[in-house]
Amino acid sequence: MPVIDMTSKELIRAIDHYINSRRNLEWPISTAQAVSAIRYELPECTLSDKELADIVASSAIQKHRNIAFDLQS
Repeated sequence: MPVIDMTSKELIRAIDHYINSRRNLEWPISTAQAVSAIRYELPECTLSDKELADIVASSAIQKHRNIAFDLQS
């Protein structure tokens, strides 16, 4: 498992902000768009795209949001 260079709080805050900013509850949270947005906000994140998408999906599920697993390998 890679080491996260920034604090976990920063990562969770960025993920939560992304999910909460998607106000239309009928539309799913796109893992591809989430990873892109989080990479823009936290370019120092050393997690792989897959690992980041998994964390986004987990957070979205906890918030009872639909998810689009659209991240390309």
